[in-house]
Amino acid sequence: MNKDILSVVFISVILLSLFNSCSDGSNTLTPFEETKYRTIAYNSLSDQEKATIISDWKYAPVKKGIYHLENENIHQLIFSSDDKLIFILNKEDLTLAENQKLVAVTFNTYADALLGPLIIIIDTRSNEVIGGVVRF
Repeated sequence: MNKDILSVVFISVILLSLFNSCSDGSNTLTPFEETKYRTIAYNSLSDQEKATIISDWKYAPVKKGIYHLENENIHQLIFSSDDKLIFILNKEDLTLAENQKLVAVTFNTYADALLGPLIIIIDTRSNEVIGGVVRF
């Protein structure tokens, strides 16, 4: 009987640890979330953009960060104090909250050396593409 109680306690501790790690507000994503955001980003690309991707899109890097409006025209996705992206919104009338969680999905393409990679920005609340990084 003691082994059964010990097993239940052990399993409970493991489950609580898993739930706490998923809701700690950190910038880590679960494999399921990474796959979901990659798929959303990939499906938002045109056929022409998809044709330029050089590696398997299913392994594209996915990073979670927070939104910051530097001024009325500079939208930033902040991953850490020294890791930031400036991006444009798909719609001018889109309103984002300061510190709102966003995700960036990066697709490497044949034109990265010239234009930079395709980087798609997704709102984690609505699971919608809200913008992207300008390619030069």
